[in-house]
Amino acid sequence: MNAKIVLCKCPRSKSLYGMRTEERGNDWIRTWAFKISETSAKNEKYERERISGSMMPTPEYPGCPSCGSKDILQCSCGKMACYYGEAEPFCPWCERSGKVQIVDKLEFEGDGR
Repeated sequence: MNAKIVLCKCPRSKSLYGMRTEERGNDWIRTWAFKISETSAKNEKYERERISGSMMPTPEYPGCPSCGSKDILQCSCGKMACYYGEAEPFCPWCERSGKVQIVDKLEFEGDGR
C-alpha cells in the first residue's frame, strides 16, 4: 500500500494538520487527519510528498482536527486548506482569497511549491 501525508491548514484556527492519504488505483483517498507542528512536519519531510489524482475522503475520514470540515481546497499558491462553504475563502498559507473552482484531479507537492 502506498500512503502519504499531505499538509493542510485550517483557515479558522490557522493550525497545521496532516491528512493521511492512500493510493487506490489512480486516485488518492483521505483516511485520517491529525494535528502536527510545523517543526514535526519539517522533520518528517512531509513537504517533499507528491500526489497526482483525486483526493476523496473515506466515510471514516474525521476531517480537520480543528473545525471538523471534511472538504478541502487547493489555493493558487499550491497549498491545501480545509473549506467550510464560504463563497470566497481565503488561504491560511498566503492569505489570498478567491473563488472556489471544482477540479477532478490535483497535482500537489507537500509544501505546495
